[in-house]
Amino acid sequence: MKELRGKLVVVTGAASGIGLATAHALAREGCDLCLVDLDAEGLERAQTELSGSGGSVAIHTCDLGDPSAIDALCSTLLADRAPDILINNAGTLWYDPYDKMPASEWSRLMSVNLDAPARLISGLLPGMRENAGGHIVNISSMLGLVPQRNLAAYCASKHGLVGMSLVLRQELSPAIGVSVICPGLVQSNILDTAKAEGRSSTHREMPKRLAVSPDLVAKRVVSAIRGNKRFVIVTAHARLVRFAHTYAAWLIDLNQMRRNRRRQSEAPSTS
Repeated sequence: MKELRGKLVVVTGAASGIGLATAHALAREGCDLCLVDLDAEGLERAQTELSGSGGSVAIHTCDLGDPSAIDALCSTLLADRAPDILINNAGTLWYDPYDKMPASEWSRLMSVNLDAPARLISGLLPGMRENAGGHIVNISSMLGLVPQRNLAAYCASKHGLVGMSLVLRQELSPAIGVSVICPGLVQSNILDTAKAEGRSSTHREMPKRLAVSPDLVAKRVVSAIRGNKRFVIVTAHARLVRFAHTYAAWLIDLNQMRRNRRRQSEAPSTS
């Protein structure tokens, strides 16, 4: 999709982080925006920031963990104007060992990270086809390609999003472009939010020297839409990690087993 000016773009998770940065990048391209998030106050701030920077800016507060809310959102959007571009960016995480994760938290995470993108695509695709073209961008993660302890559900959801995106590309492109973006570490408050909301019992700091600005990811998103790029890994660190897990997985696994033995031997006995 070479010409973006005047296109209507739906961005989820648009109140902050990658979603907000992407909205700014697309506003500079002259796109009309429909911003979706659960954070109503954040959406209002985003709308104020973006007003006058490009095309129109509409906001919709929506709980993407609620299928009926997603269906209502799709109906509202299609009744007004079918979008040309859908960017599935919203996500949540649980940072703790798998056996500490309640089933309800697993279901909630999968609903937001994987089921919501699928439902939005299903709901909006007919309208996108009527526009004789369009583009779908799914924001996955480096952790959609490699494992990371304490993030079983997040990794599973992001792996699923990569797989779904690649299959949809085979089915829909080039009539409807499909791109999946896998950022590495990005400056955000996702870990702090997880801690504050009880989805992490430990405090994990984002390695600042490896984390990039959301603006860099946004730039790659715009490039992916323009070039109908299949698969984009953002940051050299993310590419290096993927390379290591592809070609030296046995060595990484051996090191992890050694670390696990030490942790398990130091853990208090439950007998």
